[in-house]
Amino acid sequence: MAGDLEEPDTLMDAFDGVDILWLLTPASALEPSMGSNAVTARRKANVGYIVRNSAIKAGHDAPNRNGRLHASSRSR
Repeated sequence: MAGDLEEPDTLMDAFDGVDILWLLTPASALEPSMGSNAVTARRKANVGYIVRNSAIKAGHDAPNRNGRLHASSRSR
């Protein structure tokens, strides 16, 4: 099953039966919403773990919004 990170309604079916989600999003203006969509759907689908790949400095003190969002979207 395919999902589209820009279409949150497609993600629940795509994540069905998934234990670990590897999340790699493009460096674009859409990345924050795409990442948030995936993290929200992952919680609803009861995916056990999420691994988020980032090529930028991810941290609460990152110099840009994208880096701070990566840090704040850790599994809760």
